Amino acid sequence: MSDRVLTEQVRSLVLGQGMDLVGFGPVERWKNAPFLLSPKAILPESKIVIVGAIHITDTWTEMGGEPEPQDRSAGGWMDQNSFMDRVAYRTVRFLSDIGYQAIAIASSNIWRYREFPGIPSLFAPDLSHIHAAAAAGLAEIGWSGLAITPEFGSRCRFISIVTDADLVPTPMYSGPKLCDRCMDCVRTCPSAALRKDFNASPHRVEIGGKVYEYANKNIWRCAWAEHFNLDLNSENLKKWDHISEAEILKELKEKGTRNHERGVCQKYCVPPHLRTKEPSFGRADKLIAQNRINRRYPDTMPTLRKMRDDITTYAVKMGIEVTSVGPLDPNTESGKLALSDAPGMCTVIGVAMRIPEEVAKASTTKTTILDTYKYGSGFNMLDPYRYGYGYKMHHILLRIARMVEDYGYHAASYTGSIPPHKNEATGFAVMAGLGQCDENECFSMPEFGENAFIGVVVTDAPLDPTPRGTGNTTVNTHPTKQTPRKLRSELEDLAKRNLVSLFGIAPVERFDSIVEDLRKQVDESVLGESVIDTNAEYHGVYKPEIVKKKVQIQHPRDYMPEAKSVIVLGMNFPAALIRNAGLPETQQIGPYALVSNGF
Repeated sequence: MSDRVLTEQVRSLVLGQGMDLVGFGPVERWKNAPFLLSPKAILPESKIVIVGAIHITDTWTEMGGEPEPQDRSAGGWMDQNSFMDRVAYRTVRFLSDIGYQAIAIASSNIWRYREFPGIPSLFAPDLSHIHAAAAAGLAEIGWSGLAITPEFGSRCRFISIVTDADLVPTPMYSGPKLCDRCMDCVRTCPSAALRKDFNASPHRVEIGGKVYEYANKNIWRCAWAEHFNLDLNSENLKKWDHISEAEILKELKEKGTRNHERGVCQKYCVPPHLRTKEPSFGRADKLIAQNRINRRYPDTMPTLRKMRDDITTYAVKMGIEVTSVGPLDPNTESGKLALSDAPGMCTVIGVAMRIPEEVAKASTTKTTILDTYKYGSGFNMLDPYRYGYGYKMHHILLRIARMVEDYGYHAASYTGSIPPHKNEATGFAVMAGLGQCDENECFSMPEFGENAFIGVVVTDAPLDPTPRGTGNTTVNTHPTKQTPRKLRSELEDLAKRNLVSLFGIAPVERFDSIVEDLRKQVDESVLGESVIDTNAEYHGVYKPEIVKKKVQIQHPRDYMPEAKSVIVLGMNFPAALIRNAGLPETQQIGPYALVSNGF
């Protein structure tokens, strides 16, 4: 018997974290799928698949990839993937903690690029989110192969969670057809994947009693720039009749890469009821492909202060400490950029978080290109905070932009740096009234000085400016110290709210003997030996090289001379994930890698 109470709890949890849609697909709807692409391969006891969708902002979709699909994706970086993966992990932990089995599928989970035993397709995932969206009643599959939802068209990304919980299934979508075979996807595909090097017999799948047919395209050609970042203007792409892995590697070796393609089919694939004739950003001869059907206030509204206050309140709830709203200045460098990207923008929403002073200092440490190859983009040995701050800000800006679009306006985000050196984001932040740039082009705030991480959202909503304070504002960055017992209690509570499973504190003196003993017993020169990929391209042939780097066992005081305590946090793997990882009959890789990469 389906549990209606638990179903509503899961629905509330998924939507409450910022997703836009959620559906529940019973595993019986995968009865025609190859075993390795079915929920039973992920979790043999599975009963239902929870599918969540987030609407990729229309503004970003329209602005990105103009005037060519590989040009700058204007409006900042909104990382939906890591955001959705965190939502999925929280949902899995919720179900696991109350006794159910659950395994999340990574938001981008393609890893079987070549043919794989038991799977009749290339570029195979652990579980197709597109098929899962249809099976959960959220979408239909269009001719391009994209999942099309009635609310947002094809402009969604999805997460899927396989579980043995008895949740109430969502009915299959049975409304008007969302794909009318307008063939805009065929006409606009820059790699010609839907009209060249093409299998005339379409894919045909049956899901939950409904049959979907979609283009049987050459996926290597489709992935030319979207996956492999190859140049869409390449003469080879135009003249080669067939694209395979060999041609991809040949192009990588001879020509290298350009930029990632902003998916053109997703921009043009729009269900009939959402089409509009509103002029588009950056495309004078084209039209915005998403009908603004949800404008909350009339254009004659004399004030939008409630909308402004709703947005800023929402931002503070997500961890922002200072918000400020001001008019866009069209005569500045940043203002001209915004209006070039998206004519009609008139307001800037600025948000900021304080960062510890030692983080700002550590961030000035230079990182070599070789370090980046060895340890990943943005690596900085002395800056363990950048990753966390960066993703948190990106996710907050994504949700603010989504909220602005829910009001019926357009929104695009821009993110600052640590420390906040002059860039397009700081220019917008000055307009919003967050702070000022000095003669050295460093941005500072009256509250936090240069120890701030900022982000902005520009919009065409004529929001009321935030009232400005008078005089200098000071914030006590070293408040009265709490008692150790109370501080520990608050830290432990904070950790639990963020799904930390294990929490411990050790006095720094405890490491004196530990570090000394380790240094005697461990050959530190061996610790510095590793095998790296020296191929600078994101894709391509693996080029291994053994490197030696000076590595030393560190004492906590090597990081912070005045350190007194070390807080240790642990997050557990869901039991079902460990139990099913690596089983030869399931070939499960993606779900384990998703969690092992850390949250």
